[in-house]
Amino acid sequence: MNGTFFNLLAGTPHFQTPGVDAAIAARFLLIRHGGNFTYRDGDFCYDGNRCKPESLGWRFVQTFGAPCVAEIKGGALDAEIAATYHEAAEAEHWYRFEKDWGDPS
Repeated sequence: MNGTFFNLLAGTPHFQTPGVDAAIAARFLLIRHGGNFTYRDGDFCYDGNRCKPESLGWRFVQTFGAPCVAEIKGGALDAEIAATYHEAAEAEHWYRFEKDWGDPS
């Protein structure tokens, strides 16, 4: 058995560049509070655990791969980080409203 298998079982990060989670969380806070960020209307819940800055790193890596930390800190991936946040908010909405009760509309 290898370490990746145990990481998958335990839910810990795997196949990820060290520091990506923290860099994405820090950059996201800059994006969100920088004045250019807009929330989407509709089926999005931005206040759940999935949308916490520290929860965005693994979502980002699943969609866009593991980038270099310098790229994140430099702002080259701001659009992708924002897209990850919106995706997390959409997943939060699904979890809250559609998972157990069906479409709320």
